Amino acid sequence: MVELETSDAVLADLESETAVPMGYLPPPDGVPADALVERDEPRAPAPWEGAQVVTSLETETVRERLREELNLELKDAEGEDHKLLMRLMSLLDSPNLDLPPFPDVAQELDEMLKDKSTTLVQIAGVVERDPGLVRRVWAQGSSALYATPPRSLHHAVSRIGLDALWRIGMSVCTDDNVFRLKGFQNEADEARKHGVVAAGVAAWISNEPRGPMYMAGLLHSVGKLILYRTASDSDTNETPSPELVERLAERYYPAFGVLVARSWKLDQRVVGGLGFHPEPDSADPEVARCAKILHASVVATHTASQTIKDEDTDGLAVLQGIDGLQLDAEATVAKARELFEV
Repeated sequence: MVELETSDAVLADLESETAVPMGYLPPPDGVPADALVERDEPRAPAPWEGAQVVTSLETETVRERLREELNLELKDAEGEDHKLLMRLMSLLDSPNLDLPPFPDVAQELDEMLKDKSTTLVQIAGVVERDPGLVRRVWAQGSSALYATPPRSLHHAVSRIGLDALWRIGMSVCTDDNVFRLKGFQNEADEARKHGVVAAGVAAWISNEPRGPMYMAGLLHSVGKLILYRTASDSDTNETPSPELVERLAERYYPAFGVLVARSWKLDQRVVGGLGFHPEPDSADPEVARCAKILHASVVATHTASQTIKDEDTDGLAVLQGIDGLQLDAEATVAKARELFEV
């Protein structure tokens, strides 16, 4: 072995130098070294975080839990914020949250399309009874995908297909005539748009073009619409603070969504998906799959929305970490982006 001789002078020079970790790059000229040190700043919650999962799907249990939470909120509330909370408390005493029944045309279409003997003439007859539905069907049947406009409503229905017709029919339940809101219209429109995208993603993940998975996605944020609607229902020109409204909407929308789905007598899987999707691992076994797929579709929808705006997101990592779903995270987000552009 060869021994290296090191003089005292060389050792003194080495001791005077600061140890440099491997991989370290010095800061650019003129930039203080401490400017590049990572600081432990709290991360803002992701858009799919912060919602309070329900503890039960029983209507009265959900109502009672919401009353307890809103009572706590009331302690420090004043002015229009106090009035909003009192309106929400009153709303909880209404059997159907002051909503109209689930649209007859949507219910009839759902039942009719389950019957394979139903004719196109019968289906078009149902569509004709709802001007808003006619407008949507005609618009989709006249899209740039086709060289010429449809010749008739029957032709438009035939052109878009029964799956698309069913999805258009179901969207009537969040029609903007019900949720036309003073002061919170942009928030409501965004919630509706996210619902349509999440519905398409959920249908794509589950490979079920129509049914409970699509409905769960479509209505996953209907609880937010209830909060925005109640916030806009003021007897003065004043509105509650946007910060309070958004905090209530983000925290309690799953519980209000359960109450809406119960009021409309929707499938148990839809109810469970709405209530448990923020924490799908806590869902009852009968609704766990729906909650998990809905969770994935909501994360993908928000992630796509963030990437469109060039915002940072950890959505891909979250999607990859969902147990029990064989997801291609990048393809799922790409699907959501595609649906935003439709």
